[in-house]
Amino acid sequence: MLKFHIVKATYLSDYCVRFLFADKTLKDFDFRPYLNLGIFKELKDINLFKKFSLKNNTITWCNGEIDFAPDTIYEQGVIVK
Repeated sequence: MLKFHIVKATYLSDYCVRFLFADKTLKDFDFRPYLNLGIFKELKDINLFKKFSLKNNTITWCNGEIDFAPDTIYEQGVIVK
């Protein structure tokens, strides 16, 4: 669904990123709860975490080897007013 497409991602601090979605919704998302799960453990290295990019309207790391579901970010992120 288009509303879940990430248009822009901006690093905030620690493991938090601010996302702008295609429907103009702005949300902050804290990735810390996910850093002990599977492949996301690699992102505990804050320098690696900061090297994210957008690919196919979602956030990715390590040249697309690690990505995160944009619908989860949209549904669980904190809306920015």
